[in-house]
Amino acid sequence: MENSEKIKELRAKADELEKLDKENSKLPEEYRLANIIHSKQCRWNHSDGCGWHYESWDKIGNSRQRYIDKAKVILVEVDFETAYKVISLT
Repeated sequence: MENSEKIKELRAKADELEKLDKENSKLPEEYRLANIIHSKQCRWNHSDGCGWHYESWDKIGNSRQRYIDKAKVILVEVDFETAYKVISLT
């Protein structure tokens, strides 16, 4: 693959990540924290063991709700930034 094609591919990926980041920043704190907790704790197979990717923030199911509940408990004790830093370190 030529460098120019690689650059286009990487720019497209970067654009997609920026879009996702912008969308995520609009979510409530408990949803954003749930995202982080899931990314750090879930060890299920994401094809058939974890329903996270089959759900959305517009249509929350059991998988996402479990992590939202965890996030809410944490956010009673500490602010989002502190929780983010601690969970991200693990």
